[in-house]
Amino acid sequence: MTSASVTERKADEVTRKEATGAKAPARRTIVPDYLLHRTDEAFFIRAEMPGVTTSGLDIQLKDRLLTVKGETQPISFEGFNKVYGEYSTVNYAAGFRISDDIDEQGISAKLTNGVLTINLPKAKERLPRNIKVSAS
Repeated sequence: MTSASVTERKADEVTRKEATGAKAPARRTIVPDYLLHRTDEAFFIRAEMPGVTTSGLDIQLKDRLLTVKGETQPISFEGFNKVYGEYSTVNYAAGFRISDDIDEQGISAKLTNGVLTINLPKAKERLPRNIKVSAS
């Protein structure tokens, strides 16, 4: 079977699904690959979420649970009609329990080229400090 006949067959399947009103498959929801880093001042979460933009990203903190959700959008090309595709849009979702050591008000996030970096600064009272010793 040639690749052209495979494409024609799949295009025919898509057309039949559209004609019969068959539903498109549900979006997949996956946990993004992530790394957790620590310094003396903060924790950092770096999550890979390719295809997600800032408008498709939702980060919330409630009851010390940090939830991260991201949604990709379908790709379309001007002047072309989609016949068949194996690329599908996905949802990303992850949850992180935040300890009392974290300054909730100082949490920040940045999305660059599909990589989300969340900065979780340690509370000032939890940071290491030097204690001066006086002579008596």
